[in-house]
Amino acid sequence: MKVASVLTAAIAMLGLVSAEEMPSPWSSGREGPDWLYSSFFVPARKLGDVSRAAAAPAAVNAAATNTTKLASVPTITSCTKPGLMALTFDDGPYQYTAQVLDELRILGVPGTFFVNGQNYASIWDYGDVVRRMLNEGHQIGSHTWDHTDCLNMADAKFQSEITQLENALQSIAGIRPAYFRFPYGDYNAHLLTLLADYGYRASVLWSIDTLDYNHAQPTAANIANSMQNVHNALDRASAVSSSWIVLEHDVQPVTGNVQAEANLPGGSYLQQVVTLGKQKGYRFVTVAECNGDPNGAYR
Repeated sequence: MKVASVLTAAIAMLGLVSAEEMPSPWSSGREGPDWLYSSFFVPARKLGDVSRAAAAPAAVNAAATNTTKLASVPTITSCTKPGLMALTFDDGPYQYTAQVLDELRILGVPGTFFVNGQNYASIWDYGDVVRRMLNEGHQIGSHTWDHTDCLNMADAKFQSEITQLENALQSIAGIRPAYFRFPYGDYNAHLLTLLADYGYRASVLWSIDTLDYNHAQPTAANIANSMQNVHNALDRASAVSSSWIVLEHDVQPVTGNVQAEANLPGGSYLQQVVTLGKQKGYRFVTVAECNGDPNGAYR
């Protein structure tokens, strides 16, 4: 079955968008699966079968107007209003996360961090960094405890992945996230129902993948490669009618090792992406603001 038809059917079943409202992906000038991976939401390192990727749906307001539990959480890839851009950072906290926070503070923009409990490092070793995220106005979302692919996971294991991280975040920072990102972007309708049962309000994918995980070193050339994926999207759209959720990883040197990039031409990746976004007329926001959520980022 074609990707577009799969996504249309899934979205229609959830009652979020009619089939007629589903947009067609823009052309990036690239061919085959590579185009899908760099322009939309499924990392190429995980999926070799493009049938499991999906084109970005129109922005939908996943936020409940009250705290009533949803039957199934929607999946979002863009904002409810044009002109907004949300930078998201996966897989931390890690040794580079404080550098990312430093750079975001200098640049004056918020980020959304989808954290793990035990991935590149233990969240218990970075409690001060997690609290700093919260205190400096960033959003914290759940990315499971240990970044295991959830797609074929038993329900009990999935619940454990959720609750272990929630309990850690409650202990460290006094929060329980309302926003969730599946590891590798892998999910199905049943998992979305379980997320709703656990009190979440949205599953967050992305509309720009920087592919920062493809580069081991924070060099000017590697930054340029990540930035090209941002250009591919922003150069073909307008802030008057478009919005973006950008996938990055604070554990990856190209995004996270800001200190090593300080003297590079053009500055760090974060400097470049924020500069470009502002030049194009976008305002940087957290995912909760991107989603127009009246209840904020937490439960």
